[in-house]
Amino acid sequence: METTGIIKTVNDDIIEIEVYGDGSGCASCSSGNCASCASAQNSRTYRAVNRNHLALEKGKLVKVDLPAGQAVSALLRVIVFPIVLFFTFYSITDMLWNTSEGLRIAGGFLGLIMGFGLNFLISGKMKKKEMPIITKIL
Repeated sequence: METTGIIKTVNDDIIEIEVYGDGSGCASCSSGNCASCASAQNSRTYRAVNRNHLALEKGKLVKVDLPAGQAVSALLRVIVFPIVLFFTFYSITDMLWNTSEGLRIAGGFLGLIMGFGLNFLISGKMKKKEMPIITKIL
């Protein structure tokens, strides 16, 4: 997925970018006047990495690329993995102890919390690898 945004902050190779509307850019964006987009549409802020070592400055318009595989991987890790652990721990609690519904749900939530915790640990190590990449200055 490729989008267009404006650089808000530059901190070494981590860049904060604001994307207005659908991120495709418009005539006012190409002229450097994004006030009309900012007032008319919602904006989203992304953090991206400058792997190509471009000379970036605050206020410049840039193209940002997020490979689809990374988005799918993040979805699986952040949402699907904790939910799978919820149902796994729920079932294990039921099979091993044959307890009440409340304790099975508590076991499921333990699995959910473990899934989020593991995601947090994994994300810390993979943070820059999974960030969107700034491909060019417009």
